[in-house]
Amino acid sequence: MKWNLLFWLVSLALGPELLIAQEANAGFDLRATLSGQFAASNILTEAPRSGSPATAGFRSVFYPTWKLGEHWSVTGAVQFYSRPYFFKSFSTQG
Repeated sequence: MKWNLLFWLVSLALGPELLIAQEANAGFDLRATLSGQFAASNILTEAPRSGSPATAGFRSVFYPTWKLGEHWSVTGAVQFYSRPYFFKSFSTQG
């Protein structure tokens, strides 16, 4: 029983140091955020849209990062979305 308890205490004490991730010196990383929606509004039936009162949409944002060295990196964001996705585009032509 004592050895089992001692083993777990030592494992907990050394665990975080053994689990720390190493960061790469150079490379490419791509992260993304994806979302979808369903919207129903009478605004969609009025001119200039004059369509269905319900619609579905999607939005995706990609965050590429290119690490050039230990101290240099280039990062950005690219967004794609369907129309209408934002409320502002419900009353504009699609």
